[in-house]
Amino acid sequence: MQTGYIKARVFTSDAQIPIENAVFTVYTSDENETKLIGVRKSDNEGKTDVIPVEAPDSSLSQSQGNINPFATVNARVDHPEYRSFLVNGAQVFAGQISIIEAEMSPVDRNVSVDSRAEIFDVSKQNL
Repeated sequence: MQTGYIKARVFTSDAQIPIENAVFTVYTSDENETKLIGVRKSDNEGKTDVIPVEAPDSSLSQSQGNINPFATVNARVDHPEYRSFLVNGAQVFAGQISIIEAEMSPVDRNVSVDSRAEIFDVSKQNL
C-alpha cells in the first residue's frame, strides 16, 4: 500500500466566497462499520489541510486487472450555516492529492434537518 491524499476547498456563491471553519470529514463505510480516516477544518480561504489515505500501489494503474488502482472514500463537509455536502465514492490515488470542491448553499431555516444535505455519488472510473 502507498499513500494518497484528499483535501477540500469549501465555498459559496459560485466559488466567490470561501467558507471558514467548515468541518471536512473523510471515512469509509460498509454494511458492518464506518471507519474514520481524518477530520480537518477549513481556513479563511476555505481550504483544508490534506488527509492521508491508504491507497493501492500506483503500479496497479499500469496494467489491466480486477483491482482498482485507487482507494474509495466518503467525504462530508458540515457548517452550521450551510447545507451539508456529502460525496460518496471519492477516488484517491497513491501519490496524488484529490480535491473535493464543496460548493455549499445557505441553510433555509424552514427546512427540516433531513433535507439539509447535498449528496453526490461518484461512479468508479473504468481504468
